[in-house]
Amino acid sequence: MDYIETVTRERIRKVCENDQKGSFVYCELAKFNQGFIDQIQKAKNTAELWKIWEKMKEVAFLSYQLEPKKVDNTKSNFNQLSFENQQKFLISLLDKNLLYIPYCDMEDKSYGISEEIKNVDETKLTLKNLSKDAKIFKCIKAQEYINKKYPTQEEIKKVKQLDISEKNLEGDLDISEFINLKTLEC
Repeated sequence: MDYIETVTRERIRKVCENDQKGSFVYCELAKFNQGFIDQIQKAKNTAELWKIWEKMKEVAFLSYQLEPKKVDNTKSNFNQLSFENQQKFLISLLDKNLLYIPYCDMEDKSYGISEEIKNVDETKLTLKNLSKDAKIFKCIKAQEYINKKYPTQEEIKKVKQLDISEKNLEGDLDISEFINLKTLEC
């Protein structure tokens, strides 16, 4: 966040001077697809954009409607676009639901979240100025929830109806072993 050093620092200084308490906590979400958007916006030419695309294919969360090979096969069309439209096109390929790493995925080693960040003491964080209707909840990985609730094949085979709605679940879920499942509510 480039404006931290200019705009935000000055605002914080003024608040601390006026408030006389002098304390402030700053938190920033861990970027995922937003990191690719930042790179795309900073790119200087088409060659840089194509390198970013190659990396996006490896690790980014892309739109579910996208087939990366089709993009590769239309490189000549991509090259004919204006540079600005090339940038817009690459940004449009990203899944906007994963601009930042979900809190419940911080333990996933593929994101490279440091141990220092993972070990933040949540009990010392205070969220202020929340509306009375605001709800804060921790997401649970869907597969972990199912694996804990039905740890054995014997239990899985007994399940005919599965209700996982309103459980704050997130992520991929493989229910292929639920061979007797008739109804799934999510």
